[in-house]
Amino acid sequence: MGETLSQDEIDSLLVALNSGEVTTEELRGEEKVVRNYDFRHPNKFSKEQMSFLQLIYDNFARAITSFLSAKLRLSVQISVISIEQVTYGEFTNSISAPSIMVIHDMNPLHGEGIMEIQPSLVFCMLDRLLGGCGVGTIENRTLTEIESTIIKQLTQQMLGISREAWENVIDLKPHVELIEYNPQFAQIVSPSEMVILISLAVNFADTEGTLNICLPFIVLEPILDKMSVHNWFVKGSKEDDPQQRHLLER
Repeated sequence: MGETLSQDEIDSLLVALNSGEVTTEELRGEEKVVRNYDFRHPNKFSKEQMSFLQLIYDNFARAITSFLSAKLRLSVQISVISIEQVTYGEFTNSISAPSIMVIHDMNPLHGEGIMEIQPSLVFCMLDRLLGGCGVGTIENRTLTEIESTIIKQLTQQMLGISREAWENVIDLKPHVELIEYNPQFAQIVSPSEMVILISLAVNFADTEGTLNICLPFIVLEPILDKMSVHNWFVKGSKEDDPQQRHLLER
């Protein structure tokens, strides 16, 4: 006799069916198809939506590369390392304190996101913006009031660029709320909530580091149906790029 699924397992299975992780053919086939599925870490985003996010943040990486190169008057290289679905607890547990976590709203969506920048990058950017050569000392401390103001202004401009990257889907108007240094105090959602974690490699002036963008599923859920190939190429104003279409349709 087969095992009886709990309500939580049934709900997770329905999410997997909707996202394409499991197909109805696999469930009703004559031969049983066994696939590993972690009910504690259900995938909330479909493969198409993940590819769509890859496209969004590839564009974002190119845009902030140009922006920071001009702002810092240095050659800056930024690229997407990975885009993955993790729990919020896994994200915060991977960050050492003190860190630079810029918490921002997602207006008109309800909820908050986080832009986390490694201190090595932050102090080098501050050194450059304050007239130095961009080789700041890495200090295990929080920012001063002046430094905090500068980083808030800089990240607000970067969020403005992310607004352009999302323009085919929604007119985002993100605004910096605060900078948090201890990941345990930056509880924008519960630790068990699934989030999208976009990691970007940043390289300039012999300094390397990572910029992480954390977006909770519950914040993006209202626009999931718009994260599609159709919306990008039909609703968007950009020209049809064969490479971008291949990325979305694979």
